Amino acid sequence: MSNLTAQAFSEAPTKRSFGTEDIARVKALDQLAISPDGTKLVFHITEPSPTPGLQEGALWILDLELRHASLLFSEQHDDSRPRWSPDGSKLAFLRSDEGVTQLHILPTKKGQVCSLTELINGVGDYQWAPDGNSIAFTSAVPSNKITPPAGVRIFTRADYRANGGNDDFAVAQIWVVDVTANCVPTPARQLTHQATNTTLAFWSSDGNAVFFTTDDTVEAYYGGGKSTLRSVVLSSGEQGMTRALKIPGTGEDLASAPELIPSPDGSKVAFTLRNPEAPPEFAQDDIFVMDLASGVTVNVTADYDREMGASGLMWKNDHRLITINNDFGNANLVEVDIANHQIYPLWLGDRVVESFHFSRAANRLIAVASDFITPPELYLVGEGGGIQLGATNQHIRDERSLTKPEAITYQRAGGGTIHGYLHKPPVVDPHQKYPLIVWAHGGPYSWWNSAFDGDIQAMAAAGYFVMYINPRGSASYGQAFASALADKWPGPEYEDTMSGVDYLLSRPEIDAGRLGIAGGSAGGILTDWAITHTDRFAAAVSISSIADNSLYWFLGDQPDMAAPNIHPWLDMKDRELSPITHGLNVKTPTLFMAGTRDRRTPPATGSELMFMLLKHLRVPTALIEFEGAGHVIRGGDDARHRGLSIHYLLRWMDHHLKGQSAPEFQM
Repeated sequence: MSNLTAQAFSEAPTKRSFGTEDIARVKALDQLAISPDGTKLVFHITEPSPTPGLQEGALWILDLELRHASLLFSEQHDDSRPRWSPDGSKLAFLRSDEGVTQLHILPTKKGQVCSLTELINGVGDYQWAPDGNSIAFTSAVPSNKITPPAGVRIFTRADYRANGGNDDFAVAQIWVVDVTANCVPTPARQLTHQATNTTLAFWSSDGNAVFFTTDDTVEAYYGGGKSTLRSVVLSSGEQGMTRALKIPGTGEDLASAPELIPSPDGSKVAFTLRNPEAPPEFAQDDIFVMDLASGVTVNVTADYDREMGASGLMWKNDHRLITINNDFGNANLVEVDIANHQIYPLWLGDRVVESFHFSRAANRLIAVASDFITPPELYLVGEGGGIQLGATNQHIRDERSLTKPEAITYQRAGGGTIHGYLHKPPVVDPHQKYPLIVWAHGGPYSWWNSAFDGDIQAMAAAGYFVMYINPRGSASYGQAFASALADKWPGPEYEDTMSGVDYLLSRPEIDAGRLGIAGGSAGGILTDWAITHTDRFAAAVSISSIADNSLYWFLGDQPDMAAPNIHPWLDMKDRELSPITHGLNVKTPTLFMAGTRDRRTPPATGSELMFMLLKHLRVPTALIEFEGAGHVIRGGDDARHRGLSIHYLLRWMDHHLKGQSAPEFQM
């Protein structure tokens, strides 16, 4: 054995490398609810079911004094969205065991669950009244449309695909149900009878009224959409406030109402909205505060050039908000002073805070966060930083070798800095050359960041250098950087990506003859664009892409018909920006993957088109469709599909970049 081989063997990790089968083993944490006294936390965990391919979710409870976590219920239930009553004596949650989601209550002392609702369409959102004696919630009311015979579907709306391929847009209404001391069920009472969908906003501070919003335009894809903030008086059912919602600073109608978060004293509401002065597809979120009495609205983060509030927003007190900002690849907790518009750090670092909950009564802040080598965990956030609570994903860290990427920056063609990451194999022999996978993010207004990413861990562990960068159009680098891609993509992000490839090829470890590119959604579009504009890649994998913009206009789930004189299928610019237009240039062996229930980027608009094109051109290709899977192979019935998509990605790369046999792709 040579000295080099012996050294590599001695330095090899004793734990097994992270594999594609481990992707589904990472548990998801969300839906945090701190008890009013600050002693307990109820939260939701999604994890693999004992039945192969399935996942199950359950509520857990963590004693914050003893630091001990356990299942809230010993039996398996489909429970979610826990919320404590104001006095902490009861816990409300939603249960979907019978297929329809109903509202339930768990008294903390008696411990016997009771159901509060038995509605045919179940319960959507809900909120406790300030006195804890009742709960307001939403429930859909069946439409008046005549139901066609079984096996027949009648569509009248252009956005039916956005509703799961269903044209029956049942209208949600506001209801209220009493919560009695002995948990005796009482009939729920319908408070609203709106013609369009309602969204529960908040209770008035005195508990006498419920505020809600309506999106007033049925077919908003024609433009001119309107939304309204309304209130209904609890005792009489009469309508109170009616205020048309406007885009701040413009006076234009707001087509869809944002989530409104009331201040502790009930005088103001905070909400997030995309920067109205930026291109809509690339607009950063800002935080706005509206005076409830006057309607005067102020952008309190206008001078802070980063994404704010999109991942959560809560009032610390009547003068400050707690939120998450996206900055240079990290998502951190910050405070926003609504008077002086200053931003104050709460918990900073190379991590991504996914969600959080703050208890004003107990002055406790708990967050879910992850970093490059730490899957999501709970953290108690205070002046000293974050203290980990529990070990939900400790099994991943104990059993698998996890590695950090190297942060990279380089100059793109034409000037300007691009930031991203290079993830290396766990052990690198300096005398060998390695293949490189370029992994493009979706969006395109999205970002690669410092969160734990099992897909990338698996690629690197399989012996690849993985470059994942944030080209122009990405989040967390300011509005100008994001807007640089508006009306131009695909194009500039491809140029930035190729500049990154050239930058990395100066490193002796990377083999210029073994380059691969892959991506999902907008990353799939970039992959399609790359293979139709260069032959430098020896292999490619495109997931959930759009190859023909005109076809996507007809088949996608986001119809835009606001301008009746514009015909996208005839637009020469759309045609020029469609990868299929340049398809005769393809020479790169490419695997295409899609979910059969992907309505965002239907297979017929991308993967199936490109697969047939490459077959016609006699270029090596294959098409994999995952039955029941949604966009980028997520949201399907089989939790293994996501890991399998990365498995087949690596099999394709192994075959074309490493010369390994892949009989599944043979004729």
